[in-house]
Amino acid sequence: MTTFGGGRHPQDRSGRIGFCDWQVVMRGSWAFDVSYTIATSLAVADRRDWERELLAFYVEKLAVAGGTAPDSDTAWLSYRQQMYWSYFGWLLSIGRSAIQPKFQPARASNALLDLDTLGAVTGTFRDDTPDR
Repeated sequence: MTTFGGGRHPQDRSGRIGFCDWQVVMRGSWAFDVSYTIATSLAVADRRDWERELLAFYVEKLAVAGGTAPDSDTAWLSYRQQMYWSYFGWLLSIGRSAIQPKFQPARASNALLDLDTLGAVTGTFRDDTPDR
């Protein structure tokens, strides 16, 4: 169990990308915030290229900080399973604020499909899910 932000959002203000934390505090899996941040902060192609490396970096730093770090297969599965939050979180909040970037739902939905999140949750994986 981890205490995490639950409200982190990349911001595009005047052509400059920044990071905004809406100060939401939650308790749950570390994968909740990590999947949300990776899926919505990176362009789709960059996420596809870097998500494994970023996830491994996070897990390594979690262990160094004294946290219980999962093995790489468990971390990958948890990351994929938590992607629904990235998608639904943006569907529920899109349009509620002028400062919200419009690209978030597209990034999250691409991640949801790329990672076969339904298969990760139900244990019925697609044959074409890339093992990146």
